[in-house]
Amino acid sequence: NVLLDFSGGLLSTLQLLLDSWAQSDWSAVTGDPAKLLLGNVSMVFDIIFLVQHYCLYYSKTAREQAGTMTLLPEPLSSGVGA
Repeated sequence: NVLLDFSGGLLSTLQLLLDSWAQSDWSAVTGDPAKLLLGNVSMVFDIIFLVQHYCLYYSKTAREQAGTMTLLPEPLSSGVGA
């Protein structure tokens, strides 16, 4: 969902910039600051979430997913009969 949100913010900002560039009239960018700001703020927060998920906490997530693949739990050694 974060990747879709990031791509939506990127495409929205690109659409605004390309429309202004094609018309050689940059008043569309300054005339609709809410669209520009919303797209940029959305992308900044999405980048923060992506860095957290794929860079900072990736190894912890991979270990947790690997731990869920075991079918049976390890037996506890009670020390009796050993």
